[in-house]
Amino acid sequence: MKSKARLNAVLTVLLLTPAVFASLMFGETSAEKKEAKHAKTFMRQKLVYSQDVLEGLTLENYDLIVTKGMKMWNMGKSNLWQVIFADEYQKQSASYRGHVMAMVEAAREQKLEAAREAYVKSLQSCYDCHKYFKVEQRARLQKAKEGK
Repeated sequence: MKSKARLNAVLTVLLLTPAVFASLMFGETSAEKKEAKHAKTFMRQKLVYSQDVLEGLTLENYDLIVTKGMKMWNMGKSNLWQVIFADEYQKQSASYRGHVMAMVEAAREQKLEAAREAYVKSLQSCYDCHKYFKVEQRARLQKAKEGK
C-alpha cells in the first residue's frame, strides 16, 4: 500500500510541475492565473485517469484500462501547451499517446503484461515531458531576468 501512495505522490508531482512553472513564468494577471489554474486542473484529471488505469491493471479489469486509457489518450491531444512549445509538445505528446494507445490495445486483447509495460512507458513519457518543461521554463525565466 505504501508503494501505491508513493507512486501517487510521484505522479502528482510530475503532473503538476508544468502548471507551477507556467504560473511562475506567465506572471500575475488574472487571465494568466486562470490559465495556470486550468492547467493544474487538467493535469490533476490526467492523474486521476492514470490512477484508474493502475487500478485496472492491478485488478485485471480490462474495461477500466481501456475506458480510462482512452480518456488519457484524448487528453494527450490537448493543445494546452502548444502555444508555448509547439514542436517539442507535439513530439512529447505523440510519444505519450503512442504508449497509451499500445496499453489500450493490449488491454483490448487482454494481454496484461503488454498493457502494464505500455503503461510504464506512458509514465516515463510523462516524466520526460515534465523534465523538458521544467528545464525549458528555468531557461526562459533566466533569460527573462537577464533581459531586464
